[in-house]
Amino acid sequence: MTRFPDKFDSAAKARIPAALLGGLFACYLTQPFDTVKTCMQGDIERKTYGTFSETAKMLHSEAGISAFYRGATFRYARMCCAIFMMDTLQGLVGPALFPNAFK
Repeated sequence: MTRFPDKFDSAAKARIPAALLGGLFACYLTQPFDTVKTCMQGDIERKTYGTFSETAKMLHSEAGISAFYRGATFRYARMCCAIFMMDTLQGLVGPALFPNAFK
């Protein structure tokens, strides 16, 4: 808001691009790890997947790098919504909880 006061004249206008960028980084940096973890959790009897590295190797052999980003679109949308809600809630609850910090 400080660097672009003409475009972001209110906190609400700044929250949308902040949520999109925050969601983008949060999603795509952690998606490969989440995919491996999800595969391991789904294999309760441990017949298909083994350790973390074995699961990663198996996914990579199946479909290359793209195998690690299965479901990323849904996760990105969910992450953006979560970041937007947390930021909005912080803006509403923060001043009530810590009034001295927002004077």
